[in-house]
Amino acid sequence: MKKLVFLFSLTLTLFFVSCTESKVRNTATEHIKKQMKDPSSFKAENVDVILDTVPVFLKKEILATAKVTLGYVNDVDRYSKRSNLWAKEKSDAQSSAVASMFLLKAMIDSENKKEKEDSDIQYFVLMNVSGKNSYGGVVSSKYIVIVNKDKTDEVLGEYRVDEDLYGCIYTILSVDGKSSRIKTNSFGKTEREGLNKIEQFVLCDD
Repeated sequence: MKKLVFLFSLTLTLFFVSCTESKVRNTATEHIKKQMKDPSSFKAENVDVILDTVPVFLKKEILATAKVTLGYVNDVDRYSKRSNLWAKEKSDAQSSAVASMFLLKAMIDSENKKEKEDSDIQYFVLMNVSGKNSYGGVVSSKYIVIVNKDKTDEVLGEYRVDEDLYGCIYTILSVDGKSSRIKTNSFGKTEREGLNKIEQFVLCDD
């Protein structure tokens, strides 16, 4: 009898989890579909729903600071390839890059401390989508959609996975001392081992 009760409870739990994930998936796909130039052409493939802690690198304020930091770092690199006539610009860019990195590190440390005390857990929908653009051509994109775990019809945020997001996230992981987990093989392809699902989705090629 106890075994039957356990199996029934387990089946019921799996049913509710499946229904919840289905609703979360629908909320996310409909949200992205509405943004398409031609919603009727929208297709979502390889949709993965996970319940996890919101990573530091997807926090809005931290991402914004990382974007500024990356801009300064790129400036330093650009001016380093020029003559001494650009010495002041190079020096200014270096100073700005260092200051921005210190600010980013402080923000990351603060967020990591808060996470230890009270983790922010939400649903993440990782999806590959395609649809027609304004010229009628089919384009493919990758999105991360964050859905409220308590109100599964509410989208909390979205991120299109592109080179800009990759650069910002790599900058955050570098400042946080975690970029060593990002390894590439002899062909330059990022390896999945050691990365969580969200990191794999952003940093690895499909």
